[in-house]
Amino acid sequence: MKQSFPWLAAALLAVVFLCAPCARGQGGVMQDAGPMGLPVVWRQVGMSLKGIGFDADQISTAQVLYRGYRAAVKSAGESARQMQEKLRAEAEGKDGGWETYAKDRNKTVQAYVAKVDALEQGLKNDLKALCTPAQEERFVSVERAVLRDKSRVFAVAPGENLDLPAMLDALKVPHTEGPVADALNAWEPQLDRLLRERDTFIRSAMKMMMETDERDMEKMMKAFTEFRALSLRIGDLNRKVARQIETLLAEEKAEKFSRDVEERSFSRIYGPSRVTRAIATAKQHADLTPEQRAALDEIGAAYAKEAEPINRRWAKAADDTFREITMPELMMYGEQTDPDSAKPFVTIRNERRAADEKYYNKIKAILKENQQDAIADNDRRTRADDMPEFIPDVESTFKDRMKDWTGEADDE
Repeated sequence: MKQSFPWLAAALLAVVFLCAPCARGQGGVMQDAGPMGLPVVWRQVGMSLKGIGFDADQISTAQVLYRGYRAAVKSAGESARQMQEKLRAEAEGKDGGWETYAKDRNKTVQAYVAKVDALEQGLKNDLKALCTPAQEERFVSVERAVLRDKSRVFAVAPGENLDLPAMLDALKVPHTEGPVADALNAWEPQLDRLLRERDTFIRSAMKMMMETDERDMEKMMKAFTEFRALSLRIGDLNRKVARQIETLLAEEKAEKFSRDVEERSFSRIYGPSRVTRAIATAKQHADLTPEQRAALDEIGAAYAKEAEPINRRWAKAADDTFREITMPELMMYGEQTDPDSAKPFVTIRNERRAADEKYYNKIKAILKENQQDAIADNDRRTRADDMPEFIPDVESTFKDRMKDWTGEADDE
């Protein structure tokens, strides 16, 4: 069994706060806490405040409040780090010291999560105090948008990661009034209730996993079933409302929106492939000739045409598999995906991989040796490659969300 698959089951057991195990212990208490300790980022806060009509002066004041919040979160993280170092020093050389350290470290993480939660609530209260009466009535939309943004790191079911307003913004589709706004206004509170239900479930699972070393398989399978059901309710709601919105859009925009929904719902199937990565890498070569560049374009077009119908069938199989797979099957999935498997998900995946191999070799055939070396360097397997494609790359999602925080300036 591959080591990554028990981790996959753990992710679906709502222990997604362990989703960056390679980084745990290396990036401080914030990464130890995982998604449960994610702070609010200004990108989402600022955009949401503008959405309820904050003017320039209000935004400026909100930024001051956010800087105070950011400083307090960093201070909480530093205090927790110092406490963990103290606990580690105390554990050195003591009988049973490391067992005690592990338990006390977990308590430190839980305390940090509680502190970050309190700071977030304080920030929301302060921002709400800046509102006019009309803005205050709409402030709930800010709170909901912030929760949606943080919740995307827990998205594992097809469609669960869809941010419908952001997707419409990308298409420049107005959605503040009219039928599209009506659909979003009905969707937002439904989704918010489900996200809060899932948040409560995950916090309970986190507490249980941190406070006990026992691994009761019956409880784990029950948790798996409950978490998967919650995830599917969220994903199905998002996709249902997306279909409703699609019928309200002009034909060209509806087609693009539908495509975006499908690609986001099955990001590891429709996302960058071995072939598209190789073409992108090859095109970066300064010594690429016009003839080679044209040939790469032809290969890319032919590959896209061949892969499209395969991807659609593969996405359907991925959806079915996620809905039906049991926790023991997921934990053993690495041993069940042999080339001779009759499972539709596996047979279609093998078909896509064969297409990838065919077109990758066509790319190599038109490149010089040094150019081939470059695409080979970019063709190494990642941790996500060991996961079945019906599971999103939650580790990368978590890391990207962490970059949102670390990439902000303290004077944002």
